[in-house]
Amino acid sequence: MNDYETVTLAQATSDVFKNGVLKKMTDAGSFTVSCSIGDMDFCRALCDLEASINLMPLSIFKKLRIGEAQPIKNDAPIC
Repeated sequence: MNDYETVTLAQATSDVFKNGVLKKMTDAGSFTVSCSIGDMDFCRALCDLEASINLMPLSIFKKLRIGEAQPIKNDAPIC
């Protein structure tokens, strides 16, 4: 059984409903910027938009020559 009740909406909420539901846009993809490390340029580096970015592509790691890559176990989901 569904119970319904009447609620009073704030003006801002009411305006949203008057203008209709926003159209869902397609995914814009990853936000990338050019990045330079020393004399090396990477034209499609991920931009940190306050999210944690702790992964580096292996190809960039190898170009930087900063040591040997070590395998790790990563249980965190990558969305």
